[in-house]
Amino acid sequence: MKQLLNIILTITLLAGVSQLAQSQQIDTALINQPFNDSASVHIALRAMYTGDSVLLRWGPTKAGAWSLLNRTGYIVQRSELNTDSTAAKWINLSPKPLKPRPLDDWKRFDNESSTNDYPLVAAQAIYGKDFGNQPAVSLADKADELTNRFSFTLLAADLSYETAVFAGLGFTDHTAAPGKLYTYRVFAAEQPKNYFPIDTGYVSQQTQKDLNEIKPLWALANEGEHVVTLSWSRAVHQGIYTAFYIERSDDGKSYYRINDKPYLQFDNPALEADNENFTFADSLSKNYVPHWYRLVGINNFGQLSQPSPAVKAMGRDKTPPKQPVNLKTAILKDGSVELTWEADNNDADLAGFLIGRSAENSLTGFKPLVDKQLPKNTRRYVDTAPRTNAPNYYIVAATDTAKNASISMAAHVAFLDSIPPSAPTALKAEIDTLGILKLSWKPSIEKDVKGYIVSYANDSTHFFTSAVKEAIPDSTFTDSLSLSTLTEDIFYRVRAVDHNDNTSKESAILKVKKPDRIPPVAPQFRDFKVEENKVTLMWVPSSSEDVVVHEISRRAEGVEAWEKIASLPVEAIKTQFVDTLFKANTKYAYKIQATDDAGLRSPESAIVNLRTLANLVAKGPSSFTVTRSANGNALIKWTLKESDGVRCVLYRAVNGAAFETLATLSDSGTQYEDKNTEPGKQYEYTCKLFYQDGRVSPFSAIRKVN
Repeated sequence: MKQLLNIILTITLLAGVSQLAQSQQIDTALINQPFNDSASVHIALRAMYTGDSVLLRWGPTKAGAWSLLNRTGYIVQRSELNTDSTAAKWINLSPKPLKPRPLDDWKRFDNESSTNDYPLVAAQAIYGKDFGNQPAVSLADKADELTNRFSFTLLAADLSYETAVFAGLGFTDHTAAPGKLYTYRVFAAEQPKNYFPIDTGYVSQQTQKDLNEIKPLWALANEGEHVVTLSWSRAVHQGIYTAFYIERSDDGKSYYRINDKPYLQFDNPALEADNENFTFADSLSKNYVPHWYRLVGINNFGQLSQPSPAVKAMGRDKTPPKQPVNLKTAILKDGSVELTWEADNNDADLAGFLIGRSAENSLTGFKPLVDKQLPKNTRRYVDTAPRTNAPNYYIVAATDTAKNASISMAAHVAFLDSIPPSAPTALKAEIDTLGILKLSWKPSIEKDVKGYIVSYANDSTHFFTSAVKEAIPDSTFTDSLSLSTLTEDIFYRVRAVDHNDNTSKESAILKVKKPDRIPPVAPQFRDFKVEENKVTLMWVPSSSEDVVVHEISRRAEGVEAWEKIASLPVEAIKTQFVDTLFKANTKYAYKIQATDDAGLRSPESAIVNLRTLANLVAKGPSSFTVTRSANGNALIKWTLKESDGVRCVLYRAVNGAAFETLATLSDSGTQYEDKNTEPGKQYEYTCKLFYQDGRVSPFSAIRKVN
């Protein structure tokens, strides 16, 4: 029997095993479900009510699980939904786990009278020593062989319910009663060790005959020459039907199958368009003989669907006549253009000719010059109204009775024109914050203008670069500009080009200001000078051309907020600033920033940290007087603005000599009597105040007494 199984298997289905082992793309309706959990095995379960029983079909989603469960088997249970919407207990439908039948049970299919070959395929896949054209040697070969055994078993079970039952992948519930709602579940009799966990498969089935059976449906019948290519949607049919029969009728009444074996079409991941539809090509001996086609689906219980609605199609002539050759053109004296060509006089299918003309090029833009096709014996045509302000490209198309056409090579006619068009005017542009620029202009007035060449530059004195590969036909142009550049402006100009490639003068240059997104370069302090009552800051200004102002800010030590102390427009051309409004003997930080005409601020400069000098110059006395006392001595008086911690040092000069220290008084003294004076001499007095914090006042006014 094994030898016979090998022979039948090789003859029927294994002709493509070597290809399948590479692609591993066999689909079955049963397991074609969106299980994405690669860490477990799912059991796909389906049910169908036949009117007196419920058919069950299942299959695991991994080949390894199928091999292991062939040994341990499956448990099939049923639960009924009661009238009060509660579920009854689960009952076993089989006294033992369901496994593939012993090999001897399969011998019933091993006879010439059997028309069902699928049990032999499954038996070979389950029990055969070898499976394929070559024995598996490496681990990869064995993995491929296991995948093929698994795939072909599921495929055979889909095409033959009897095969599914024998392979332990199907069960018939003869005890199901009409008008009930049952839930079935199938699970592994034993969870395998050292393998993925195997989930339980569930399905609900109402024991009521479904009168709304889904029929297959054609998507398209493409009529070719001696062939009709039929197509139907994968998305609609996949998951419902495993395979198909295609039926044909020659009279629209009696149908016969044109495929002896169920038709399957494997996925081809490399061809995305191919995966949208199933296709079947029916070769035909004659064209224009109508045929009617129906589609019959085979579900995963091996049962046939009702035929689809019929579609009518036939083979059609798709071969065009021979191409017209040797197309020639000539300009006649009256300015018209004569066309002459050659064609095969023996072409019995030839129906006539069409003439086309284009002003664009030899490949596109052709428009018909005749309303009706010219007779098939025509070999000459005169265009009485050629375009004198544009090139003329001509083609001749030969057509047959089936409206197939072949086109000649294009022929070109140009009238002499050396006058360029006028330059475009009124250029204007709009640009958004993303850098999308829309340029427009007033078109040239000449009718033979075929387009415009737009060019640009970053400076009006630089070389202008073309922004288009060829002349554009419209008077608008859209450009995408990078705003991450230091150039703030871009310049455009436009030229017009006619059909004889005469080019106009350049338009006036249009200056377009870009949206400014780049802040200016930061200015930097180059030096500073700290003096007793002022701080002088010197800097290198920002090198950006769009800077409008430099701002200087200051903050004292321990203060978080910056105080702007100067805003200097660039027009003032100042590169230094003197700060006088500060506290003495205090630490300060200074920074400078530039702002451009778009309001963008530069990064901050490097911060300058400094300490102002202590203020050592104090105020002198508010009044200082010298008079003669009643006894003839010099009486010196002064008034202090600050009395605490002040020492007053008095100085005296005699007869114009140098001043010498006269006396030092404590902070409590405000007058002094000089008793050491002599008559006839002149005395001059001044004083200086010394404060406890180290400040010293200037000399007071000099007072004289004789």
